[in-house]
Amino acid sequence: MEFYDPQMLAVMAFGGFMFISAIGIFLVSTFSMKETTYEEALAKQRKELEKASQHKMEKKKKERPVEKKGKGKRGEEKPNGKTLEPDLGLDNTDSFKDASPEPVLIIEPIASQLPVTSVSVVPQVEKSDPSPKDKKKKEKKYTTSNELVSDGKPKEVPVSAFPTLRSQQHSPFINLATVKTSEDLGNQEELKHDRESKKKTSVKKKRESTTIDDDSIPYIPYKTLISIIRNTFFDESEVQELIEILTKKAGGAQDPWLVATQKGDPIAVLKRQLEDKEKQLAMEHENATAVKTKLNALTKEFASEKARTITTENKWKEQLQAQKQEMSTVEAQMQASKQQYEMQIQQLQEKIQTLQEQLQNGTNDQLAHLQQENCILRDALNQATSQTEHKQNTELAKLLQDYNKLSKELTEKMEVLQEVEEQKKALEMKTVAHEEQIHLLQISQKESEDLLQESLDDVREELCKSQANYQHLQIDLEKAKEQQFDFAELQSKLLCSETELKRKVEECNNLHLKLSDATCINFQLEERIKSVEALLESSQMRDAEKNKDMQETNGAEIRCLLLRLQESSTQASTLEDEVSKLKHMVEQLKMENNDLTISLRETNEALRTLQAKCDQYRNILTETERMLKDLQKRMVEEQQVWQEKLAVSEEALAKTQDLVYSLQVELEKLRCDRKDSAYIKKEILQLQETLDNEKKLTKDLGCATTKLKELLKVTQEQLSKEREAVMKLQKQLQNREENEGIAKEGTSV
Repeated sequence: MEFYDPQMLAVMAFGGFMFISAIGIFLVSTFSMKETTYEEALAKQRKELEKASQHKMEKKKKERPVEKKGKGKRGEEKPNGKTLEPDLGLDNTDSFKDASPEPVLIIEPIASQLPVTSVSVVPQVEKSDPSPKDKKKKEKKYTTSNELVSDGKPKEVPVSAFPTLRSQQHSPFINLATVKTSEDLGNQEELKHDRESKKKTSVKKKRESTTIDDDSIPYIPYKTLISIIRNTFFDESEVQELIEILTKKAGGAQDPWLVATQKGDPIAVLKRQLEDKEKQLAMEHENATAVKTKLNALTKEFASEKARTITTENKWKEQLQAQKQEMSTVEAQMQASKQQYEMQIQQLQEKIQTLQEQLQNGTNDQLAHLQQENCILRDALNQATSQTEHKQNTELAKLLQDYNKLSKELTEKMEVLQEVEEQKKALEMKTVAHEEQIHLLQISQKESEDLLQESLDDVREELCKSQANYQHLQIDLEKAKEQQFDFAELQSKLLCSETELKRKVEECNNLHLKLSDATCINFQLEERIKSVEALLESSQMRDAEKNKDMQETNGAEIRCLLLRLQESSTQASTLEDEVSKLKHMVEQLKMENNDLTISLRETNEALRTLQAKCDQYRNILTETERMLKDLQKRMVEEQQVWQEKLAVSEEALAKTQDLVYSLQVELEKLRCDRKDSAYIKKEILQLQETLDNEKKLTKDLGCATTKLKELLKVTQEQLSKEREAVMKLQKQLQNREENEGIAKEGTSV
């Protein structure tokens, strides 16, 4: 294989294209796949809400301009019974109609762990005789909002609809489910914008607003809070913040699934990528169908052109037959004219012979007469010969002119035909090269298909193995969970047994101390007995009665001590037995604990292997996706190449059609000049050869189109197979995700 071999060059070009496409895919995947974080989404939501509130406030200001009045009374009452400052009062009707922001009462609890709640309360403005409709409107407008805050990120949550508050501190809260009507639910967005405007005014008038003490914080009962939460609509971020607040209040750690939702889930990203790739495959399938339609149209055009060429060939054949007939008629006329000239010459020669005979036989008069006639005849002959020569010369000149014209035309046509033959040879060379390229592409495509099928088979086998391993590991996990429960029970039993052991060891120590004390007492008593016996021996004679009494008392004491010793020894033996039993139990529990730790290690190792296999399968998926992309790009390139080839072939066909048209024009000219039949026959033969070559070209183009159709069918089948494989992999990934979620829930439990 030389370096400049077309096969080597094609292989090198294909490898370079694959390398460049892989680099492009890597760059696109690294720079385009960016996910918005949780904090960025929150910031965007806040900005949108602020913009909407500002827009609405501007509209309200344009529609209903607020007229500021003089300072109101200082004695206006708060809902807690405290007086407001004078600068805060606006017109009563304007405040209720336009929902102008009132000073917000910021409730700051002492405990730092509790969420900060800001309750916005609209005070009851006393009127002389308010109408019941106005009262209803006011009761609908009097709402409060609890602001649930976690980690310094405030979120608005509507709490409940309060009744009119005057000077009562302990007014009951009304359930939101009973107060809210269908109109309130329809005007929920307006209430949100009003709350935002109230927040802004509360920030501006923070210095003027009064802080409420811990005693005056309104207590919301549990049932009303539950009804409020049920009736309100929360976003995903608000739900997560609520859960975080509740977990912090309960003192529990954050669940792993919350953390997983906050962070980007790689499986979700893979799903999105697979959906995007499926869309791309669908688009490519549509492109392939469009190319198919184009090929069908081209085949139809090719068939129509074939029919046209057949009709032109038939016309040419008919014209050739007509020309042959005309040539045969011209030849017959020429032969007839030659025969006539020969007959005339023979007649003249016969006349001359007769005249010569008459001259020889006749008289002088006759001779003179004959000489005169001979002169006349000679003159006539000279005239006739001169006329015939002149005619022949003129005819020859005409024929020479025609011959020169025809020779020039023939040279021009020969040059054109040589150019056509050269073009045909070049086209044949190109077609041969294209066929070789097609053959090479087919071979490379077959090799790639075989490699893809092998890789898909390997992936399927690995998936089956992984599924079996996953099932075994699930069984092992269930066993490990059961063993964990047993281990927990055994640990609790161990703790109980250890406490009992400690207690019994303490009892044993106490008994040992008692035994040591008893032995000391026994030793002392024995010494006393010895001393008493010595005293008895010395004073037997003196104090017999006293000795008897002392012996009785000492015997009783000795018996009591012996009984105590026996009891202590029995207790010690029982305690030693219990201690030995407990030690045996402890050893058994330690052995079981070791077995459980070994099984836990094995399960952890199995889980690690599973995770490694999952990573391998993900890598395999990415590789298969890359291979699919490469195949699609190859298909696109091949389609472009074949389209270019078809365009070239169409141009060649157009050129050949132009040549045929020019040759037809030249043949029509040649019909006028029917004298040089040999040249015309040669030209006709050459034209027939060109037509045959064109037929061959059309046949080659038809074969190329059929090959293209077969290639398209094969590629479509490959795409369908690869789509089925991708769908299977997606299903397996979903099953794995479900199993992983179940395993995570089991581990969290």
